[in-house]
Amino acid sequence: MPSVAEIKVAALEFAVTTSELAGLWTAPDGARERFRIGATRELIPRIDALRAELRDPMAVATGSTPRLREFSVDWGRAFLPPAFEHTAPDVVVVVPHGPIHDLPIHLIDALDRPLGTRTGVSYCSSRSQFLRTVSRNPGRRRDAAQWRLGESPAVGAAAGAVPPRSVMSGGVDVLADLDEAFEAICRQVAAQFDGERVLFVDRRFPYSRMAAKAALRRKPTPSVLCVMAHGWVDLDNHRLSGLLLARDASGSVSRAIPLHGGRYFDFRDLPLRRAPLQIRANRDIEVFTAAELEVDSQIACELVMLLGCSAGWGRVLQGDEPASLAETWLKIGAASVVAPLWDAPIAAVRAWTEDFLHGWNALDLPKALAWRHAMQRLFDGDLRDAPERLGVMTLRGDWL
Repeated sequence: MPSVAEIKVAALEFAVTTSELAGLWTAPDGARERFRIGATRELIPRIDALRAELRDPMAVATGSTPRLREFSVDWGRAFLPPAFEHTAPDVVVVVPHGPIHDLPIHLIDALDRPLGTRTGVSYCSSRSQFLRTVSRNPGRRRDAAQWRLGESPAVGAAAGAVPPRSVMSGGVDVLADLDEAFEAICRQVAAQFDGERVLFVDRRFPYSRMAAKAALRRKPTPSVLCVMAHGWVDLDNHRLSGLLLARDASGSVSRAIPLHGGRYFDFRDLPLRRAPLQIRANRDIEVFTAAELEVDSQIACELVMLLGCSAGWGRVLQGDEPASLAETWLKIGAASVVAPLWDAPIAAVRAWTEDFLHGWNALDLPKALAWRHAMQRLFDGDLRDAPERLGVMTLRGDWL
């Protein structure tokens, strides 16, 4: 295992024009190679069909994903540069563009294995986003010589040592009565860390919108934030997308808002949107929207884990801005976010989470290499022939 300073990092950037899809490969040594992927008129219909397949919960649940398999072993290979086989790096930072934002590049076959089992992959929507996440990542302030890749990290006050990471973890299943399974995952996440642990899993206090907001207002913010809840994507207005949480039982929570001359007035803290009528919930629910999250929350987390269905999927807005819950958490201060790219089977999420946290926290691996470690474990286990479960979890933001 190389030291942190010896890790080979490459970048893979994409561009979509009216005539073609192209890529720019920046090798670990700085050498650059531009390559053509294919004609836009031929690839866009294929990309749209693949995205539609991955947004079909029944297709994912039953493993009926022929387009995903075709992308992985056939036409998706054009998205990797010819030089990759000769300069396979430890980490690849992928910068998508346009319709490529939701493509699972990490599942493309590379040397007879999915790319993500050979190389750690982190997605960033732009170069500027990558620089912002790097600048706020506490891991970047560690002395590279103090990293003990593959070993238990040193804990203490010495220069470069890893302080105990604090964690805040909570969730609720408002759709399928899987509260016990959600609670088990929340506790599983919290148990991995030695610092302060705050869990919102008490049955008498469901994980509501108000509980989530109160948690995010705690200072200092935790090193790791884990949210286990279903996501809702509003196709017409991204900022009204959000997490489906329980409605606060009291219903009388208020917030102070300045209206005039510095004077504050109390108003009921109501959600910004009503619960979607098509959602069949098992209790009263509220939507914790992306808009409310951006207004009310500023965090400084090393890692946010969104373990809810489709939390990493969204749509592309003007200016090539990908709109998803995962991107929203990056906007408000997270250095890195892990989130499923489509509806995530809970068993696969639990197995992936256990392996990822063991790699990152116990083995002291950078997040992208811990993500690769989890992919390898699942691929070498029971998910070799189930790409819709193997590749559902993605890493965004800083790879370290």
